[in-house]
Amino acid sequence: FLGVMAAFGPDQRVLKAAAKGYLEATDDTGRLEQERTMREAVRSPRSKILTQFTGLPDGVKFLVDMRADLLKFARDDKGHLVLRRGFDFEYSLSGDDRYLGAVIIEGHDIVLVDTTQHRSRAVDLI
Repeated sequence: FLGVMAAFGPDQRVLKAAAKGYLEATDDTGRLEQERTMREAVRSPRSKILTQFTGLPDGVKFLVDMRADLLKFARDDKGHLVLRRGFDFEYSLSGDDRYLGAVIIEGHDIVLVDTTQHRSRAVDLI
């Protein structure tokens, strides 16, 4: 679901056209109209569909339940249940290169940082 939602970002062509219209506006009325157009262009279909879900009866519960299906849990040293989260990040050794890394956090503890020195995608560790 989240992968599908990522494809529903703002339409870059509409956004560029709105920004160009704003920059080319010659008076305050034109600039205000173009500001409104840009605000609407920035509002992505993703946020529009989420707004529609939250407006439905039990829509928020549906979204929370869906997200709960994606969460992973682990046990800490004391046996307590903690949330396990993984994040990919980009880093550079010189400022001219880019590498992918990953970090895994269980509860408040960082349990793994992967800074493999290659350009391929970091291994999915979760």
